[in-house]
Amino acid sequence: MALYEKQQYKEAFPLIEKAARTGNAEAQFQLGKMYQRGQGITESISQAFEWYEKSARQAFSNAQNNLGLMYQKGLGVKKDLNFARQWLAKAAKQTNPSAQYNLAFLYEEGLGVKQDLTTAFDWYLKAAELGHAKSQYKVGYAYQNALGIKRDDKKAMQWYKKSAEQGNINALHAVGVMYSKGWSVPVDKDKAIFWYTKAGEKGHMPSQANLCSIYVAGTSSSQQDWDRAFHWCSMAVENGDKQDAPFALGFIYLNGYAGQELDNQKAFQMLSIASENDLPIASYWLGVMYENGLGTKKDREKAAALYRKAADGGSGLARKRLQKLKENGSP
Repeated sequence: MALYEKQQYKEAFPLIEKAARTGNAEAQFQLGKMYQRGQGITESISQAFEWYEKSARQAFSNAQNNLGLMYQKGLGVKKDLNFARQWLAKAAKQTNPSAQYNLAFLYEEGLGVKQDLTTAFDWYLKAAELGHAKSQYKVGYAYQNALGIKRDDKKAMQWYKKSAEQGNINALHAVGVMYSKGWSVPVDKDKAIFWYTKAGEKGHMPSQANLCSIYVAGTSSSQQDWDRAFHWCSMAVENGDKQDAPFALGFIYLNGYAGQELDNQKAFQMLSIASENDLPIASYWLGVMYENGLGTKKDREKAAALYRKAADGGSGLARKRLQKLKENGSP
């Protein structure tokens, strides 16, 4: 196993295979993992399944967990959620936290079993108490959303923080949300920024979008920061945000903020994305661009249509602009 830990897979493979063939359960599990990952040997999912099964039948919990997942996903064997549950349950009862998490997921989603959020919560909690970061996040989420347990934002925050301290990206974001919204703690935008930044740096798009919005608006302790806004808005757009971040980028390009050259065409492109995804303020500004021929050909009919869309979404500015168009004889 020492060679495996050093990632010397080709050298480790024959030694692990020899031990596996003598019936060593841990070696059988390790061999299955090497076949599954193609470590030191050509990848073979069917061989991985066979070795996991040999190890699992000797009650090696990690192998039972992996075997359950293979039945769940149909890897190396015909998909069978009943067998998946059985093997995951065997491992979970041996206090294997990964198996407890995976078993909880089956109950949460109703996969091969009747959906049971209470049972799901119980298994997530068992794994969370063993330090399993994903389960700690799930327990926090369950407390926050009353999934199988009574809502308790204070406990949600406690579990989110435990998970976040282990670097779980969803938990990092969740702690940021709790501080941003003031759920179980006083509203603290600076602490929200701290946690969103940790998640954003790991590529979490919703955190990036939230940072974008915060820096555009400013906080109680700081003014707007267009440079940081541009940084986070750009990252959020690259990762798929289609509302707040493209709107903010469009506004930055429209006004030449954050050291960017005024660029009506880029502004038009970004605002179009946000408008198409039903952000009223984006539809309003896109209407302004059509009305004035900024970044596009002047078109008062399209401007009016966008003002109506924004007004239907609750924009008072759009209603006023639409009224002025009508007064000037436009549609």
